[in-house]
Parts: sequence; C-alpha cells; structure tokens
Amino acid sequence: MKMKLLMGVAIVSLCSANAWAQATPAEDVDAARDVVVIIGQGETRQVQTLTAEDLQLEAAGSSPIKLIENLPGVNYTAADPFGAYEWAVNINIRGFQKDQLGYTLDRVPLGDMSYGNYNGLHISRAIISENLGRVELAQGAASLSTASTSNLGGALTFFSRAPSNDLGGEIALTGGSESMFRGYARLDTGVIDMTGGKASISYVNHTQDKWKQGREQKNEQINVSFEQPIGPGVLSGFYDWSERRETDYQDLSLEMIDRLGYKWDNFAPNWTLAQQVADIANNRGDTGAPVTNAAAGTIYPARSFRPTTPITMRLVYVTIRLPACPMTGM
Repeated sequence: MKMKLLMGVAIVSLCSANAWAQATPAEDVDAARDVVVIIGQGETRQVQTLTAEDLQLEAAGSSPIKLIENLPGVNYTAADPFGAYEWAVNINIRGFQKDQLGYTLDRVPLGDMSYGNYNGLHISRAIISENLGRVELAQGAASLSTASTSNLGGALTFFSRAPSNDLGGEIALTGGSESMFRGYARLDTGVIDMTGGKASISYVNHTQDKWKQGREQKNEQINVSFEQPIGPGVLSGFYDWSERRETDYQDLSLEMIDRLGYKWDNFAPNWTLAQQVADIANNRGDTGAPVTNAAAGTIYPARSFRPTTPITMRLVYVTIRLPACPMTGM
C-alpha cells in the first residue's frame, strides 16, 4: 500500500511538472543564433552496418573479416584473395590493430583474431561466411555492452542468419584458378507445426591451392541453429564444427623480396631442396652443427615452416530472448 501511494505521488508530481513546463512562457529566440540539429538512432559512436544483401556481393568463401574491407577507415590485408590462410589475415581500423578490437558472434565473445590466440575462436572458424546475416562495425571505443576485453579501438559484431520460416534450402558451387572449389549446402526446416520451432543445418567444403609453390588449403565446416518459442520468450541455439588444414606461405621482408623474388616460398614438398638448404646453413655456421656437405656452398639462407596438422574447433551456445514487459497504467 505504501509503495502504491509513493508511486501515485511520483506520477502526480511528474504531471504537475509537465503542466508547469507547458505554462512557462517560451523564451525569445535569437534569430542570429546558429541552430544545430542532430538526428540519430541512440548511438553515441559511429556504427556502420553491412546487411545480408551487402555480404552477398563478396565472392563465396571470403573470410568474414574480408567482408568489411571497403568500409571507411578499414585496412585489410591477406596472403590470398579469400583470406583462407588465417595466419596472414590482418585488419587495421583507424590505426588500431586486430588484437585491439572486440569481436562477438550473436553477442557471444570471440577471440582477438590473432593466429593461435588464447581468448576465443577466430570468426572464420566460428561460422560459415554464407550464414552471416549482418555485420556491424563500431569505430572508436566500442559500447560497454560489447562482450569483449579487447575493444579499445572498436568492435566487430557478427550476427548469424536465423532459420527461415519456410521449408527450403540452397546449394552453391564455386570454382576458380589454383584448383579452387567450394561447395555449400543449407537446409531450413521452416516452422514446425507441432512445436512452432524452426532449425537449419549447413555444410561447406572449401579447397584451393596456394598461388605459389602449390600445396592445398582446406576447410570443412558445419553449422546447426534452431529457434524454439517458449512462453513469451525464444530459446535459440547454435553449433559449429570446423576443421582446417593450412599450408604456410613464407613470410617475406622487403629485403628478401628484392633478393629472392616475391614468389619465394617454403620448400615443401621439395625435400631435396630443403636438405640442400640445411647443408648450406651448416656450412655458414647458422646451426652450430658440423659441415655436412661443403659442396652445397653458402648461397641460400635457412628457412622454417610450421607443420600442416589439421585444427578442429567447436562453438556451441544457447540463448533465451524475452520480450520487454509493456508498461501498464497505474
């Protein structure tokens, strides 16, 4: 009873204040004063959005990071046209590096997009690019509501495509140079009459050779999502399985490009040449080992490469969305 009384007094006070404000005579407007009108959507920072239609303009199989390369202030670099070689994918937004930006998928935190990072998945391993429904880029310090510990320079928020209300599917096949082939398939159940829920499952197989020295880059991925109405809310879930096999490109400095050419790369699978260079390294004293083949000379510098062990990743999450409670009269 006491609470109702206090709330009633507060409402009366608000109404009285509103009436007093209406009764207050308007101030004289200075005609010489500059007037600035700002129209916004509740954002206090610059936020740019790419819709599903925008995302479809990119080549199938492009890295989700590559999708924003044409936005103002964004600098994107990679070793191949699709961004398939994850080590070399780099993004810079107004001077902030990729590990200074925040990333989320359906508001679930992701990693900082560094190779072999410790704080979450890379976006290319978390979702198939064709399953993205919207991407938002907030430049400058991101919102405090962004679930990330690295969003000093902004945030990239990715949103997945919801399962369709209609039963159906899609199949997309893509081919290109360097033995590139990509197959994508998606099935949507539509709204199920018995439960009112809906789900989708999709699969992609992407293979392509490096544009120099051959060797295959391969990625397989599965996404499953569902939405189930429960009372006034919606229970939704997402599952991701990803396996990648990457063959490295050799990192080249400008001095190495000038001396060796931009097509210089790791030796695999030319193990004979790799053995020759190992002998050269011994001859130069780089390894500390005794000379094994003096006839090899000291022409080439030593090289190193990482093994192409497949990496398997999984991402699973479930969320519940509840509608906002409507205000009722007192």
